[in-house]
Amino acid sequence: MSTLIWIDDHLAGVTLRKPILENCGYSVLTAKTGREGLALISAQPVEAVILDGQLPDMDGEALVRHIREIDSTLPIVVLSRRASNPQEGLADRANAVFTKAQDPFPTVVSKLTELISQRKQQA
Repeated sequence: MSTLIWIDDHLAGVTLRKPILENCGYSVLTAKTGREGLALISAQPVEAVILDGQLPDMDGEALVRHIREIDSTLPIVVLSRRASNPQEGLADRANAVFTKAQDPFPTVVSKLTELISQRKQQA
């Protein structure tokens, strides 16, 4: 079973979508802040990260930069409420960027599965 970390302060959205990931065979750990997420990533092996583009303690670009310092190959998917123009640098550093209101969640799950599979093949 692959373990994912979902870093997002919008708990209602996480609560609604987390069971979808679990039904796809993922174990999902959650964090409400960037610092909590970084601590989880540092403490245990994970297969991928989903994160919000704006968190209470840091923006998505800073968080992605910190994650890349811990593990440069870890798949990172940004799921943000921003409708357009993600932060400059965020789209370049993350593996994929989706918008909560526009992109269907099954598309996000498919991309995560693809990224995890590619990473395993390259290992």
